[in-house]
Amino acid sequence: MKNKIILKSLLLMSFLMMFTPSAIAVENGFFCSNCTYQEAAEIAKREAPPKVHCVIKSSPTEDYIEECTSLTNRFFVVNESSRQIFPFTVFHNNQKGNRQQLTLATRDSSLTSEQRLAILKALDAKLQLGPALQELASNMSGPAASMASSASSSLTKDADSALYSQSNTQSSDPMSGCATDPHKHALENALSESHRVLLEYNARASFQATLTNSKYSSLKEAFNEWKFTGFGMQGGAYQGGFNISWQHSTGAYTLFERYIHLTELHWSVTLNEANNIDVKLSSTNSIIDGNSVASLLSRPTGALPPKISVCLLQVLQDLHFDRSLSERANDRQTQHFDTSSEMIGRNEKRDDGWICQTTLYNRHGSVMIKFLSRCR
Repeated sequence: MKNKIILKSLLLMSFLMMFTPSAIAVENGFFCSNCTYQEAAEIAKREAPPKVHCVIKSSPTEDYIEECTSLTNRFFVVNESSRQIFPFTVFHNNQKGNRQQLTLATRDSSLTSEQRLAILKALDAKLQLGPALQELASNMSGPAASMASSASSSLTKDADSALYSQSNTQSSDPMSGCATDPHKHALENALSESHRVLLEYNARASFQATLTNSKYSSLKEAFNEWKFTGFGMQGGAYQGGFNISWQHSTGAYTLFERYIHLTELHWSVTLNEANNIDVKLSSTNSIIDGNSVASLLSRPTGALPPKISVCLLQVLQDLHFDRSLSERANDRQTQHFDTSSEMIGRNEKRDDGWICQTTLYNRHGSVMIKFLSRCR
């Protein structure tokens, strides 16, 4: 008797599970900016073509023919501007024909009112995502807080004047003044993982603060049941689940740290699939004294290497390249240092010191870049 009761209970549970949300098929869809019904149908055919299965059969004439069949796919398209939802069934005409005879087509389908409500809530969240990330990036951008050196209580408020003073101070020590050099601090932070992690931590906290604004209420609510990707979002499991994509990536938004004129770090701010903020240096857009960080790390070697301040050279040696070799510059290089081109970083006078050529190597022992600087 007991076993019969257990068996009946299991059968009842199995029957009920057929009607729970987990048993509802996941719906796939697409957000378009302002598409018509016909354009939406073309999007459905492009995004959700059914998989074709073909077999080779012999005919009465002993010729071999190809028979192809396919199932159907459900797909919906949402017009972001009008908020109209177009549900479709995507299928192939000419079933059991050869592959070339199958033609894609659509017919109207349907969604429940609960599903439509969930989709429109997802749309509201999607439309709020970009502005929220832009607000975060804008709020965090500005003068670099790290401009103040740990070795010095603060840098002069007028950083350009401070750098000018450093440039015209005679000193036999080429490293003099590096502690308060904004170019050096910018490059250090560009190459520092701890600085990136700190920025990311602050950005995540700032994003949570941004979401408290009532204009982002739909986005904040959506994070409880949706996961965002660069080109879409997944969630709504209580309605069986949705995978919704869109044409253009939400993209990376940029926050910048300004250290001094022509020295500025740019960091990309993106939302990852865990609905959290990622921050990453944009090395091509970040500049140190007008030179991109990317070019400083991979500048082609040449007969006459560019000039660089010892402050920046030390950062590259300590934080990026595997090893370096410095040797006294030849006469041609020394003359180039004295007379040609501007220096990257603060403008250090030659004074009475020697000029050196420093070769920087990667971990494989390959030459990556050469610089001319004052010997130290």
